Amino acid sequence: MKNVKNERKIYMYYTTTSSNKEARRIAKNLITNNLSVCINVIPSVSSFYNDGNKFCKSNEVIMIIKSQIEKQEFIKNLKKIHN
Repeated sequence: MKNVKNERKIYMYYTTTSSNKEARRIAKNLITNNLSVCINVIPSVSSFYNDGNKFCKSNEVIMIIKSQIEKQEFIKNLKKIHN
């Protein structure tokens, strides 16, 4: 018989912010409210995109958020603190 562990799933969510300060604020909120178990913040990422017919570039901060909260509930809570 297999040794069955009581394991919980970990979901990974990806989002960007406009600054390190905003990423720290969001991370602190998610961690202190038990909505995330770990967050990686990757600063100074260049993003390129098309806005209409205009080529654009912006600097962003990547957040990789690990959580045990399923997608629908997690997104609902994230939207309360991050637009």
